[in-house]
Amino acid sequence: MSTIELKRSVTTPVKIINYLYFAIGFLLIERFLFKGDGDTAYFVSLLIVSVILLIAYKWPAKPYIIFFGFLVLVFGKIYYGFSMDPIVGSDEIRYHAQMLAQINDFNGYLDYVKDKLTLNYSIYPSFGMFFMPFYYLFGSDNRMIIVIFNTVMLVSLAQFAFKANRSIIEEYSEINSKDKNLYTALIVFGVLASPSFMYWSSTFAKDITNICISFAALYLLIKKKYFWFIVVMFVATIFRPYTIVFTLGYYFIYKRSMKMMVLSVIGAIALVFYKTGITGLINTVFSAAYLVVAPFPFNYDNWVNYRLSSLESLLSIILTVVAILLFLSRKETRKFLMLCALCLYLYACVVTAVGHVALGNAGMNYGLGMVGDNMTRKKLPIIVLLYMVFSYCLTYMEGNRKAKSKA
Repeated sequence: MSTIELKRSVTTPVKIINYLYFAIGFLLIERFLFKGDGDTAYFVSLLIVSVILLIAYKWPAKPYIIFFGFLVLVFGKIYYGFSMDPIVGSDEIRYHAQMLAQINDFNGYLDYVKDKLTLNYSIYPSFGMFFMPFYYLFGSDNRMIIVIFNTVMLVSLAQFAFKANRSIIEEYSEINSKDKNLYTALIVFGVLASPSFMYWSSTFAKDITNICISFAALYLLIKKKYFWFIVVMFVATIFRPYTIVFTLGYYFIYKRSMKMMVLSVIGAIALVFYKTGITGLINTVFSAAYLVVAPFPFNYDNWVNYRLSSLESLLSIILTVVAILLFLSRKETRKFLMLCALCLYLYACVVTAVGHVALGNAGMNYGLGMVGDNMTRKKLPIIVLLYMVFSYCLTYMEGNRKAKSKA
């Protein structure tokens, strides 16, 4: 038997076993949602989903870091599940209303999607195409099901972030080869334990699903599966048309393509200037700063409204300082850190342009310092970027420490 045939013969049973884990888990979840009380059903269902995903997915060879990340995720989701309502804004109200209106009428839902996507175009059905089958599977209108669904999307995002980083980690020659598992494990831990991801995945919002799909497309692009990349990227852009921008930004980082990143940033600057003028161009700097510090950690109200997301923002500020010091003192780190900074600014240009449109639609005047949207939510696509920088800096410094101790 050839090596390829042997690999296929091993991989196929493993995939089948993984699917069986999911199927059995979903059956157990459905039973608890039907027969258990609300709190118990949520707790048990979340625990089952977490264990299934922990077993089914392949993770970096740092089991203690991954397991601790899962523990943080489970306890965090229980905390948010019991202490907050998933309906936190106007979008969430619409998605929840869509679910309640269509939960008992699958054919009616299909007609609704067809109408919205063809006759009266709207992006609102796009999220429903993912979460509504989840509701039909469970046969319940329990609003906590969306939290379980978003948890599946969040863990899947961590998996795709791991796969994307693992596939190009060999190009990071400045990181000790023995520490490369640490680099990917810290990224996975960051995604699982991120307070911002945890908060928004506990709401009736589409953001986590959108980012998960975009990272799936990113992984396909890295693996040169171009047809499937186009298909998956098309689905992601139905959620948010500008998803392609930050997806390519990550791709340029992974490929270490400074030329393509710079050209993309120049194009984004030109677009912002054309649409918003010099005011918008200045506001891109504010947007980039807000993407790091939102929600502003020195405002008490943000600790009340966004919980531990404010702590994450505080850590992001400290991380930015560390990254700048490392950039200035270590020449070999400059390319990676510069690519990350340009990716952040590229997305800031997109956020600025989107904010300009949002303010115009609201009938408001556009001025200096105005970003026009909830930056706490808009920063979600670059959360993985922040943890990539964190993992890179920590792994690089750990490698230097080991080198010095051996000298």
